[in-house]
Amino acid sequence: MLKAEGIWKRFGGVWALYDVDLEVGEAEIVGLMGPNGAGKSTLIGAISGFVAPTKGRVEFNGNEISGLPPHKVAQIGVVRTFQQTSILNGFSVRDSLLLSLEGASAKGFIARAMSGPYAGDRERIVTEAEALTLELGLDAYRDLPAETLPYGRQRALGIAMALATQPSVILMDEPGAGLTQPERRELGQTISSLPSRGIGVLLVEHDVAMVLKLSDRVLVLDHGRVIAKGTPSEVRSDERVIEAYLGGVD
Repeated sequence: MLKAEGIWKRFGGVWALYDVDLEVGEAEIVGLMGPNGAGKSTLIGAISGFVAPTKGRVEFNGNEISGLPPHKVAQIGVVRTFQQTSILNGFSVRDSLLLSLEGASAKGFIARAMSGPYAGDRERIVTEAEALTLELGLDAYRDLPAETLPYGRQRALGIAMALATQPSVILMDEPGAGLTQPERRELGQTISSLPSRGIGVLLVEHDVAMVLKLSDRVLVLDHGRVIAKGTPSEVRSDERVIEAYLGGVD
């Protein structure tokens, strides 16, 4: 579904990405690994419209989306999460999900404002919001302001809001950052369930064991260059990957 071809990115005099190719298929989890500064977040930004590639193109279902602003990329079905928590301060968990679901509606905000909030399919939207609160472990917090949630639940809310937009592909930028081990296990279960919905996943995560366990294929960056790609077992034993992470091969 998603294809990035020949992506280069320069910030001033520094090249962050060198001729990177990436594909994510329907119902596939692709892991994107690399040490700090490898270019992982820059690549996600280039795909999702937050960063303009210096060279290269991004396609979704055969149509070029390079140069589209982030909200347009999201509207066609490619959404992302962030390393930092991305929540709506002042909104409850329930209302945050209702807004995300409403934004994904075919009619959108403006048309619905003419006939009242959530007009037409309010019942469906409310049902889906409740289902997401249960699935992401947020049911006990549904009426609390998002900013008052524990950190791990704020991360879960960010993922739930992304899923509420009904994406075809979700780009997850270090979703496990700052989570406890039990929360990481919950996160792994959530990610592994996404392909059953037909959702493709690009997973950036410093938890190498999680990436190798969940991914169908893995791409490894180092200093902006692709140094390895293949199945998790192939990447795990690649000497270039071991050297990039550990500084050498014994």
